[in-house]
Amino acid sequence: MQILHHAYVFDFQYVLLLVGDATGAILTGTWVEFSDVLKEEYGVFLRLAYEKSLRWAYRPDLVPLPEESLKIALKQVTRGGVDYESFTGHFALWRYVTTKIAGPLPHVERIIPFLFAKWNCLKGGSDTITKLIWFSMQALPVKSPQVRI
Repeated sequence: MQILHHAYVFDFQYVLLLVGDATGAILTGTWVEFSDVLKEEYGVFLRLAYEKSLRWAYRPDLVPLPEESLKIALKQVTRGGVDYESFTGHFALWRYVTTKIAGPLPHVERIIPFLFAKWNCLKGGSDTITKLIWFSMQALPVKSPQVRI
C-alpha cells in the first residue's frame, strides 16, 4: 500500500521497493509497476475515505467533530487507553500546528503540557541522577550471599 501511495502522490509509473537489514545493507530490490487505472482507482478510494471518514478533521468549518463516534472508536481501538479529552487535546494541537506553521515540521519526541514541562525544569535532576545511577550499577565481584547488600 505504501508504494502504491507513493506512485499515486508523485504520479510514478514505477517504484523501486528495496528491502534492507538492520545495518542498512540492501538485501533485495524490485521494480513495481503501477498502471494508470490502478492509480486512478486508488485516488477514488482516497477521496471516498476522506469524504466519509476524515473530512471533519481537515474541514472543521464545514463538518462538526463527531463526538459520540469518536468516543466509541477510542474505546474500541485503544481498549480505553486514550480518553476523549486526551484525543481532542492532541487533535487541537495537531490542527493548530498543521494549519499555522508553514514548511516541514521538525521531529518532535513528545509534546507535554506546560505545567509538566515547568515541573521538569524546576525539580532538579532527580530523574536524571536516578537514571545515571541505574545504568552505571556494577555487580559485586564476589557472589557470596554474605557480601551482597
